[in-house]
Amino acid sequence: MTKIDLVRLTKNKVRMLTGQIRGVESRALYSLDELEASGSPIQICAPESLEAITTSFVQGFLGATVYERGDEAVDALYDFSLLPKTLEDDFRVGIERLKLHSAARRRESP
Repeated sequence: MTKIDLVRLTKNKVRMLTGQIRGVESRALYSLDELEASGSPIQICAPESLEAITTSFVQGFLGATVYERGDEAVDALYDFSLLPKTLEDDFRVGIERLKLHSAARRRESP
């Protein structure tokens, strides 16, 4: 199992992860495409100083997973159990929003 520690982003100075662009940049920083391709579970953890993760960050961070691998891929690949409940909930809300967008995209595609 691969562990991704969000302290690499926050450096214990940032209390909130925000923005889709920052999420996309973070996806590249952690090489998520390569990690996901391996099929091994990816465990996410965060420093105690992190208070919130916005939906837009989650959409940038995990959007490619949902759009390219399907709705079930996030649930199959990612483990959020090391996160405090509030941050796990932040990720879950963002993921649900991604799934809604993905479903809408599929309906709109010919």
